Amino acid sequence: MAGVELVRQGAAKPVGSMTQLGTIRLGKRTEDRSPLVHDFVPLAKLDDLVFGGWDIFPDNAYEAAAKAGVLEPGHLAKVKKVSQRH
Repeated sequence: MAGVELVRQGAAKPVGSMTQLGTIRLGKRTEDRSPLVHDFVPLAKLDDLVFGGWDIFPDNAYEAAAKAGVLEPGHLAKVKKVSQRH
């Protein structure tokens, strides 16, 4: 969730995302036709994604991510407001 929000804000690149940066080869290798996957297949845009979840612990998404150490504190701070909306 935090990674997608950082990309939405322009604070990160979607590194590792097949749907955002991946390409698909069309035809033979020598034809040099390799469009981005998201330009070839009609996929939802990152801005269209909505996240939700639940846990047995009372922490919100920000608190859980901070405790787990899933992001650098500076990156996590950039998405803190978004993670605490609900």
